[in-house]
Amino acid sequence: MIDVYFTFGLLLFIATVSVTYTLKLKFFGHESYSRVDKQGSSKLLSKNIMEMGYWMFIPFGDFCIKYKISPNQITWTSSFIGFLSALFLSVGMFGVATTLLAISSTMDGLDGLVARKTGQTSRAGEILDSSLDRYVDFFFLAGLVIYYHDSIILIIITLLAILGSFMVS
Repeated sequence: MIDVYFTFGLLLFIATVSVTYTLKLKFFGHESYSRVDKQGSSKLLSKNIMEMGYWMFIPFGDFCIKYKISPNQITWTSSFIGFLSALFLSVGMFGVATTLLAISSTMDGLDGLVARKTGQTSRAGEILDSSLDRYVDFFFLAGLVIYYHDSIILIIITLLAILGSFMVS
C-alpha cells in the first residue's frame, strides 16, 4: 500500500509543478536560460520542458549555495539515494523505488547547476558525477534482476539495459 502513496505523491508533484509552471508562463512569460538557449531542444526534450526544469532547479540550487553544499556533496547524496532506490526495487517496492530514483535524478541535475553557479566546475567533478551515475544505473537495474530472478526473459532484457547504460558517458 505504501507504493501506491509514493506513486500518487510523485504524480501529484509532477502535476503540481507542471500546472504551476504553466500559470507562471501565462502570467509572467518565459525566462531565458543561457544553457538552454545554447543547447537547444531535442526530440525528447522541448525547450519549454528544459526551461521548466531550470525554473524548478534554481531555488534548490540557491538553497545549496546559501548553505555551502558543494556539488560533490550533492553528487554523493544523489548516488546514495539512487542506491537506496535499488534496494527498494529489489524487494518489489516500485513506488518507493521510483520516487527515490526521481529524487536522485533531480539531484543529479542539481549538482551541475550548483557547480556552474559557483564556478566549481572541473573535469574531475564531471568524471565523478558520470561514474557515480553509471553505478546508480547498474544497481537500479540489478535490483530488477534480483526482483525478477525467476524470469530469464526479464533478466536478459535487464542485462541488455545494463549494457546500454554503459554506452552513456
